[in-house]
Amino acid sequence: MKIQQTMGQPHDTNKKSIPPDKCLLRLFPTPHQEVPLTGLYLGHQVHELGTQSHPFVYANFVSSLDGRIALADTQYGDTYIPKHMMTPSDFMLFMQLHAQADCLITHGGYLRALAAKKLGNILQVGNHPKCTGLINWRKNNKLTAQPTIVIASASLDFPMHESLKNKQQRVYIATGLNADPYRVNRWKKQGYTVLFCGENKLVQGAPLVHQLSLLGYKSIYL
Repeated sequence: MKIQQTMGQPHDTNKKSIPPDKCLLRLFPTPHQEVPLTGLYLGHQVHELGTQSHPFVYANFVSSLDGRIALADTQYGDTYIPKHMMTPSDFMLFMQLHAQADCLITHGGYLRALAAKKLGNILQVGNHPKCTGLINWRKNNKLTAQPTIVIASASLDFPMHESLKNKQQRVYIATGLNADPYRVNRWKKQGYTVLFCGENKLVQGAPLVHQLSLLGYKSIYL
């Protein structure tokens, strides 16, 4: 999918709005044609592709032409997304996919970066002015107002973001069987359910998806 008219100066998704007539040039499947941005990914009906026994797990990435999705900051050791790769159009499509999930998987590193204000909050649907209609879309499609959040973490060392409690979202913490028992108990004492989904400390994909399927989730967004 090629985005038209997005080259030029870096975009700030918090300040720039998306023109209502914005279109993309669809490269696949052929024939190539322009398609409207509004509601484009909602038309995929991703939330109906999975079942409880076989959840649909999906993700998306915006990459540079040489295949990068992030760059490394050699001074601080962090990774970051170059501003020229971020556009309001990309963000809107991202949120359309986000809106179709009944379960969103994130990780401890994101919550640490969120607390340090290095990244914006994407834990909820409808946080941004151009995305408020997605909440009604979820209700009309029999999804909860907000997705369940699963935090995958080997260290279990991260702050819980206050928006999760404010929006009354269900939260699970996923880790490995050999995770620090002290930190496991600390989260349990705070009322969080800890899922063990790996043989060592790292979370493994297949065991995590299996446990989420047992919990009834059908549409899982990374």
